[in-house]
Amino acid sequence: MADKINFFFKRPVFWLCFFVFFAGVLNFYLLSRDNIAPIYDAGICYSVSRTYYYLLSESPFLLAPAALLHNINFYPPFYMLAPLPFFFFGGLNFHLMAMVNLFYLGLLFFAVYRIGKMLYGVWVGLSCTVLLFFIPSILGFSRVTHMNIALTSILAFNVYLLLRSEFFSSRKFSLLSGITAGAGVLFSFEYWVFVSGPLLVCLAVMLFRKNKDISAFKSAGNFLLFLCGFLLVAAVFYLPSFLRFLL
Repeated sequence: MADKINFFFKRPVFWLCFFVFFAGVLNFYLLSRDNIAPIYDAGICYSVSRTYYYLLSESPFLLAPAALLHNINFYPPFYMLAPLPFFFFGGLNFHLMAMVNLFYLGLLFFAVYRIGKMLYGVWVGLSCTVLLFFIPSILGFSRVTHMNIALTSILAFNVYLLLRSEFFSSRKFSLLSGITAGAGVLFSFEYWVFVSGPLLVCLAVMLFRKNKDISAFKSAGNFLLFLCGFLLVAAVFYLPSFLRFLL
């Protein structure tokens, strides 16, 4: 019996998949009994996603990419674009859009587990994931057609990658963390406010650490890689928007 328990704890992917599966069953059960259409910001996100769906349905081969990258309201469009493939297969439904949040929920569980494991070990990583699962707002927002759960998951994953970069000592993870930060601002412009705290901590440690094995020149170069990854991804939406503003 002890060997079976150790088997599962040595393979936390089983637990993470179980959490996502259980959340999916619970969300499907609750959403199937909810006939009230989303309102306020959640309603705006669903309405914009419907507009993109109709645009693609009417002219899927003639639609310019710029039309999809144009924000219909004050939100960047990527959260509203994500459910479109599921709409074409499952029909236009706000319940289906809410169920897409399970992907973000899985990313959030993975990132929190990896952060806990990196800092204090497997047991802490799993414990943090369990605690996260029982926070009402986490599962609650995973049933809402709004980007809150998406931002939370991307931010947690971004923090994990920043930690893996070891304060811009790793070229690969510095670039990946920059790409993730760029993806974050494609979901919400305010993402930079949330990620600025962890980023400033990493920069402070990079500037004042006494580890002579890592040169300041290498760390600065990796930080530039972070910025390049961030700007290249963010430019997909913000550069055309800026050019339209100038013109």
